[in-house]
Amino acid sequence: MDYSLTWEEAAAVVVSAAGMYLALLLLLRLAGRRIVAALGAHDVAAGIGLGAIFGRTVLGYTPSLPAGLIGIATLLGLHCGTRLLVGNPRLDRVLGSGPVLVMKDGQVLPDALRQSKLSEDDLRAALRRASIGSYADVGVAVVERTGTISVLRTGQATADVLTGVDGWR
Repeated sequence: MDYSLTWEEAAAVVVSAAGMYLALLLLLRLAGRRIVAALGAHDVAAGIGLGAIFGRTVLGYTPSLPAGLIGIATLLGLHCGTRLLVGNPRLDRVLGSGPVLVMKDGQVLPDALRQSKLSEDDLRAALRRASIGSYADVGVAVVERTGTISVLRTGQATADVLTGVDGWR
């Protein structure tokens, strides 16, 4: 195994890792939250394929241990930096990562559901997981930053819990 790496090659790894990370964030934004929330077999297959392409692009044609370490350090640094910015209203608008109200007082909010790139079938599945038997039992349903759907029964939702949720009030 080759352990040598020039400064130019190291810089190429950093630039490639940063570029791929930003591109992946953008593509995930376009694909919607469902891709990270509910992994079916096709989602796992796509994730493995994306990971392989991502890794090969970052490390180049002849990956080496130093290139791998630099690539991992760059990605972890970018991830930590991004995590510090989560909750920033400007970044949330760009990444579409803030929580979104998709159901209120038993009524589905179709525009918000579409904005979250989720279907009513996805919503019904979340309601079943929350042991909700009827739409009338739902006070609010919120698509969280993670893509999961939180459900509060009628009478459970309060303003302090819903502060910062897009579509609330």
